[in-house]
Amino acid sequence: MDTIIAYWSKTGHSRKIARHIGETLGLPVVDIRQQIPQAHTVVLISGIYAGKSDPKLLQAVEQMNPHSTQRVILILTCADPDAHNDDLRAALAQKGLAVDAQGHMCPGGFLFIRCTRPNQKDLAQAADFVRNALNK
Repeated sequence: MDTIIAYWSKTGHSRKIARHIGETLGLPVVDIRQQIPQAHTVVLISGIYAGKSDPKLLQAVEQMNPHSTQRVILILTCADPDAHNDDLRAALAQKGLAVDAQGHMCPGGFLFIRCTRPNQKDLAQAADFVRNALNK
């Protein structure tokens, strides 16, 4: 299976998670700002900022190819544990990309809130989530 880890990061949290998953599972990692991912399965990792996805990430999603990407697995990071990714899911669906119903929320930090997150346990859980998702 052709799988790639793609991330969009403003604070470095998503990059940290992506690199850990890539190293743990032996998968290539790309910054979506540098390269639009082209793979059968894309694990897309991004933060939620003030309750929304970054508009530039949503623009990058517009460039993804639904003919080469058959599956998207989402991992999001946010200091708010109740945050949602409805705008990102809608943009992916509008583009015709199949998104796994089950995503993963990795705790992030902001200023003094959860400032040590994501930690090693969070990174391990994210890698386990992707490993299990790929085996389904």
